[in-house]
Amino acid sequence: MSMKAAIETLSELTKGRKIAVMGDMLELGSVSEEAHREVGHELAEHGFAAVVTRGQMGAFIADGAEEGGVPQVFRADSHEAAANYLHKILEPGDTILFKGSRGMQMEKIIDLL
Repeated sequence: MSMKAAIETLSELTKGRKIAVMGDMLELGSVSEEAHREVGHELAEHGFAAVVTRGQMGAFIADGAEEGGVPQVFRADSHEAAANYLHKILEPGDTILFKGSRGMQMEKIIDLL
């Protein structure tokens, strides 16, 4: 499933707050910086309440999310930092979208929640 499709599907299915936890998408290649920034814009357009990013390219997702007006954006320097931030902001009824390249091991954040 493409990133855009994942964001759109989650937006259609979710009534509560939406939170994205995003890592580098290494498969985007040479257009990477702009493509990651565009993902941040997509999250903003779909009304995500918070975005947590990991990785060098993930920071461009955060930039795009901030540019688009996402209220809470956090750039985590470790899986533990991402989990700690989520512990602070998560509320009952929130839905979280996790996405990143396999090499980013985003599931480690889920294990820490």
